[in-house]
Amino acid sequence: MLYLGVDLASRSSAFVGVGDEGEVIVMGDSYGKTETDFVHELIATAAEYRLVYGSFVLAVEDLPHHIPYRISVKEVCRIQGRIAHHANYYGMLSQLVFVPPATWQRSYDGVFRQGAKGARAAAEELGYTPPDLVADERFDIMSYSGKERTKRRNAAKKMMTDYDDAFLIARWARNEYLETDVSFPIPTVQFYHAD
Repeated sequence: MLYLGVDLASRSSAFVGVGDEGEVIVMGDSYGKTETDFVHELIATAAEYRLVYGSFVLAVEDLPHHIPYRISVKEVCRIQGRIAHHANYYGMLSQLVFVPPATWQRSYDGVFRQGAKGARAAAEELGYTPPDLVADERFDIMSYSGKERTKRRNAAKKMMTDYDDAFLIARWARNEYLETDVSFPIPTVQFYHAD
């Protein structure tokens, strides 16, 4: 089975898919892509691996509770809607779950309180290292100097934390699925149904 975790944000997003043994199978991110292209790549990846594994869970990080309404919240809500729409179109809506950040973060020591630093430590403890995006040619860091180089390096490092989170979300979904000995639903997550 494939467990696809998605760290969704208004500026950068990443997804990581893991198998039943917790091994990383597929990864991707939104850098340099339009919203449409990222959603299409995510759902196409899920559809491709559904054929290979037969079943999967698409676990998308939801917005935290009590967050003030801002432009970035509106953008994330729009992306969530697009993901749900595309999942429905491909007959995958029943495999889509929205997971509150606190739900998956509290399942790993230190992640809820320490944020990105805690997520990096938890991911490393499970044997995961995100791709080295500082060296990734898409960010083209070495072609710049000064503030622009710093801006690009920071964007690459931020995206690496998105990969850590996406991996931990995927592992959370895997653990929940395997520990319950039944398929979802889990009371703390939001499911969509095509009915």
